Amino acid sequence: MADKLLNEAEILLLQNWHDARQLEKTLEEVRKKYTGIFELVADRLAVLHPELDAKRLIVTQFWGSGSLGFGKKIWPEGDSQFPPGFWMDQLRLERLSDTEHPEPGLSIWIPQKAIKKIGVQHSAIGEVLLEGAKDVYSPEEIQ
Repeated sequence: MADKLLNEAEILLLQNWHDARQLEKTLEEVRKKYTGIFELVADRLAVLHPELDAKRLIVTQFWGSGSLGFGKKIWPEGDSQFPPGFWMDQLRLERLSDTEHPEPGLSIWIPQKAIKKIGVQHSAIGEVLLEGAKDVYSPEEIQ
């Protein structure tokens, strides 16, 4: 005899299809509201820092970790999909609610093409950024 087509969880889901569908709709609404929160953050940041005129919000897609990026359209080797600049990562709800995933992180993204164009080593860029951060942040904040 062939293996069962459905496992126990799938059979339970089918038996409670109406409730499962309602839950699915609610999850989608939560995802929309969650994305809306990040859209509000982006709008407020645009008012506070109009010079950051390029943004990318990808917080609820299943194919990614959930990211939010801000940059300037004029920065070299920019890409409208992923602008160079300041990025937050690991923001997708599934990742935030799972203790196995990394915590959200902050980074400055500089495209490889831009680095090659100016002929500087990655380590040198990191050192310059860290040195500049010391003028703005306390040692605890840098950590």
